[in-house]
Amino acid sequence: MASFTDMEGRKWSPRVTVDVIIAWERSFKFSFIDVAPHPDQMQKHLFGSIDRIAGVLYRSVYKEAKARGVSEKAFPEAFDGATLQSAALALKEAISEFWPEPEPDRPSPESLGDGTTSGKSPGPSESTPES
Repeated sequence: MASFTDMEGRKWSPRVTVDVIIAWERSFKFSFIDVAPHPDQMQKHLFGSIDRIAGVLYRSVYKEAKARGVSEKAFPEAFDGATLQSAALALKEAISEFWPEPEPDRPSPESLGDGTTSGKSPGPSESTPES
């Protein structure tokens, strides 16, 4: 599992789960399934601005941050350029671990549809913030 250390010496381990992706999609208004096969679009949606990177990262370490009492606003205050770069690399690794390149017996993102669902969602989870 990839990790990074912020300027205050705290080690963070970004995790990508379905719950985290749902939080990204709701917060940043995009479909992971639609952009997953397109690295340039994925880059834009997840890493398009410093504010976006901080938000995406916070949602990927939300459980750790909540346990440490670190708010979304306070989280990026312990980042400098080098921290941001190592955090982004750790997040990219976590995304790759969650959704590796399709194998012949694994469905590609395109085969899963347009990211919409027909059933009613049970509502937001308490494990990640929506915004």
